[in-house]
Amino acid sequence: MFKQLRKANQNDYLLITATLILLVVFNLSLLSYVQGQQKAAERDQAQALATGFSRTLKGEIKNALTLSTTLKELVLASDDKVDNFSTVAKDLLAENTAASNLQLAPKVKVTEIYPLKGNKAGKINLLTDPIRGPLCRYGISHQVTVTQGPIALKQGGKGLVMRTPIFIKKKGKKQFWGFAVVVMKIPQTFSSTAANLKSAGYSYELEKQVSLLNTSYKQVMQKGGLHEPITSASRLRTTANGS
Repeated sequence: MFKQLRKANQNDYLLITATLILLVVFNLSLLSYVQGQQKAAERDQAQALATGFSRTLKGEIKNALTLSTTLKELVLASDDKVDNFSTVAKDLLAENTAASNLQLAPKVKVTEIYPLKGNKAGKINLLTDPIRGPLCRYGISHQVTVTQGPIALKQGGKGLVMRTPIFIKKKGKKQFWGFAVVVMKIPQTFSSTAANLKSAGYSYELEKQVSLLNTSYKQVMQKGGLHEPITSASRLRTTANGS
């Protein structure tokens, strides 16, 4: 009888132990599931944030590109002689804060810059510059707007530069006149995006392809370290929980 009771107690002990182990495993599994769901939700939120800010940045760049097109039309409308460049440029910059300065480069030499203060060093020959020359030649030969950067600006700092080649008709033939240039200074241009990402508690990195002739990517802005980052099409990467 005593042996039977002892055996029953052992069986009860084993059953209780097995139940406790199952409860621990269940709790750990539940915790892992909850943590997984929370992590997935955080990554979804980071993806949505990266996509949203990516659209914002694309919009700012697109708006800046319209400035170079407007300058091109100004040159064409004035029969290649622009007398009111500063006035027009001032009005254009007032409507688009993404750009830091506008330039005209007849015969590839920058002669007009607005605002001129702090940007005088930007008056250079674009074709003879070893960094700018190759891409400018590409823009002329293909008759397309080219974007370059981030590059070191002659006047200091870094920027994204858009150059639209201008062709005028003379005696029925197209002739290259020069470039309409828009400069977006970094990081000032994207300061609002950086502030919004920072306030949301995210680490981030913004990269851009240098140019059509250079497919490598350069960092435009960065804050914090990235762990398992979310990447959007325009290479704006964010990490959930600011990690």
